[in-house]
Amino acid sequence: MHYLGDPFGFLVPGSDSLLMLNLQSYFDESGTIENNRTISFCGFVGTNPEWAVCHGRWKQALDALGITTFKANTALHYKKPLSHAVPALGIEKRVRALTPLINAIRSSVTIGVSTVLDCVAFKALPEKDRGLFRNDPTYLTFVQALVAIQSTIETIKPKEEEVCVSIICDDTYKYASEYLVHRTDSSLY
Repeated sequence: MHYLGDPFGFLVPGSDSLLMLNLQSYFDESGTIENNRTISFCGFVGTNPEWAVCHGRWKQALDALGITTFKANTALHYKKPLSHAVPALGIEKRVRALTPLINAIRSSVTIGVSTVLDCVAFKALPEKDRGLFRNDPTYLTFVQALVAIQSTIETIKPKEEEVCVSIICDDTYKYASEYLVHRTDSSLY
């Protein structure tokens, strides 16, 4: 058995070794330089079998909470009911209610990546230094996430194995398009 599971369709015929390890990742950003002190770009990376397990556990946790779609922005407002089935009002009750969602991810997916940037510090950089990052803190957090994925994979995979990582960013077309441009322009292939 391979250390990260059995990625579908990439086994070498007649061999126990992989032709390529196929990983999927899902990321989302939070915050803007104009409106927030910090911005973040966070996500998870795993094999197809890991995501299948995660999806089942995630769906089960959502069903128990009485919600169909998870939006962190809504879920973190602990003074408003989480759902009709589970109001979870207050910090402690909200944390307790959301813990099964966290456990669904932590128990299923191999790699978690979180990048956070201090917008005030970024704005205080000399223009020349901000220019290295296109004067765009979102670009910087995206590249930091790519570096984190790359370095993590390099530490856990055999050197002779090829790895393909699919990165799905954001559910908003505008931001997803920007991340595609950032990915295309970055030299971390």
